[in-house]
Amino acid sequence: MQITKNEISPGSAQLQLKLEVNDYKDKYLSELRKQAQKAQMKGFRKGKTPSNIIRKMYGKSILFDVVMDRINDELNEYITKENLELLGQPIPAEDHPENDFDPIHLKDIDFVFDIGYAPDFEVNGLDKTFTLYKVQIEDDMVTEELDNLTSRSGKLEEVENDIQPDDRIKINAEEMEGNEVKENGWATEFSILISTVGDEDLKTQLLTLKKGDSFDFDIDKIEKDKDEKFVRKYLLNMDEGDETEVGNRFRGTITSVSRMIPAEVTVEWLQRMFNDEEVTTEEQAREKILANIQSFYDNQCKEVLFHDIKKALQELNPIELPNEFLKRFMKNEKEGNEVEVQDDEFTKSLNATRWQLIKAKLEKKMDIQVEPDEVVQSIRRKVLNYSANYSFSVDMVDDLTKRLLNDEKQVRDEYVLIAERKFLQAIFEIVDKNVEEITRDEYMKMVAALNENAKG
Repeated sequence: MQITKNEISPGSAQLQLKLEVNDYKDKYLSELRKQAQKAQMKGFRKGKTPSNIIRKMYGKSILFDVVMDRINDELNEYITKENLELLGQPIPAEDHPENDFDPIHLKDIDFVFDIGYAPDFEVNGLDKTFTLYKVQIEDDMVTEELDNLTSRSGKLEEVENDIQPDDRIKINAEEMEGNEVKENGWATEFSILISTVGDEDLKTQLLTLKKGDSFDFDIDKIEKDKDEKFVRKYLLNMDEGDETEVGNRFRGTITSVSRMIPAEVTVEWLQRMFNDEEVTTEEQAREKILANIQSFYDNQCKEVLFHDIKKALQELNPIELPNEFLKRFMKNEKEGNEVEVQDDEFTKSLNATRWQLIKAKLEKKMDIQVEPDEVVQSIRRKVLNYSANYSFSVDMVDDLTKRLLNDEKQVRDEYVLIAERKFLQAIFEIVDKNVEEITRDEYMKMVAALNENAKG
C-alpha cells in the first residue's frame, strides 16, 4: 500500500492511500470461502453454494469490511511511525474519490483523508510568579462553626416564651370571609419555620407573638417561593385532585413553638463530634475547627491559583491550530453531519483543545504516571469512607472494591482523577508563589467574579 502525505496548512494535511488489488485480494477471497462454508441456501447443500452466488449476495459487504480493516490498520501504523499527535480522527476529504466496491471485478482503490495534528511547541509562562491567596480565619468564623455544631446536635423542645427567628411554629388556621372567620370555611393545620416566612411584615409581627396568640395572614404568601400546588398540598392539606375553591385569607392560632436547644459542650460531646479522644476542652475544639476551616480555604485558594495558572498559560501559548479541519471534524461528529457548528461552541472547543495540548506537554515533562496499585488503593479508600456510615465488614469492603475494580469506566475515571491531582500538585510545586492574605469577604467577592466571568 502507498501512503502519501500532503501538507495543507500548519497542523493539517491530506493522506492519500492507494490500496492495490494484491493488498486485499487474498483476505477477501478467504472471507468469501468462510462465508460459503457456512452459507445454507435453498437448492444447495450447506457449504456447496456456488462462489458466484456468494459473491453477488455477500461480496460487496465482505469486500467493504476487508478493505476498511486494512485501511484502518495502515493508517494507525503510519500515524504511529510518523509520531503524529492527531487532533480528533482522520475524516474523508471533501474531494474523496467514489469507490463502488465491486465484488466481481476487483481493482485498485484510492482513499483521501484529512487529518489535523498538534504542532510542536514549548510551554511558556511557568517562570511567572503567581498570587496564592490565604484567607484570614477570624474568631467569629470559628465561633459560628462551633455554634452550628451545637445547634445541629441539639434537641428540639417546645417553649412558652417569645418567638425567635429560628423557631418553628405550628398553626391552626381557618378560612376568613371579610374580617371574620368564615362559617363552614376551610380549616387546616401546618408547621412553618419563621425564617421561611415570605411576608416580611408578617415575620416581624410573628416575632412579637407567643403560643396561643392569633394573627391574620395570606396563605399564598406565608411561605416564600412556594407555588399553588405546594400551598394546596402542604398548607391546606388537600388531597390530590381536590378542586374545592378556598380563599387566601386565613386566621391562624399558634398552637406550639419549637426551638432547637443547642447541645451542651461536654467532654463526651466533643469527642463524639470530633472523633478524637484528645479533644476534651472547648479551646481544643476551637483549634480543631480553625485548622479545618483553614484547610478548606487553603484548598479553595489553590483552585483559584490553578485557574490563574491555566488562564496565563493559555494566553502565553497561543497555539496555532488547524481551524478548518477541526470545524469539519466537529460537524462530522454531530448527528446527521448537517448541524452547523456555532461560533461560541467552536471557540470553547479550540480553548479546550489548546489547554489539553499544554497539559499533555507538561504531564509528559513532569513524568506524571499513575500506577495500578494507586487506583486500587484510591477506590478502596472511597469504599471505606462510604462504608463508615453503614458498618460494613471487611469482607463487604473487599467485595465492593473488587466489583468497582471490574468496572472499566470506574477505573478509568479514577485514573483520570488521580492523574489530575498529581498534575495540579506538580504545577503547585513548580511555580513561584507570592502569598497574599485576604478576608473571607474579599475571597467571596473574588470567587463570585470568577464565576460570573466563566458564565460570560
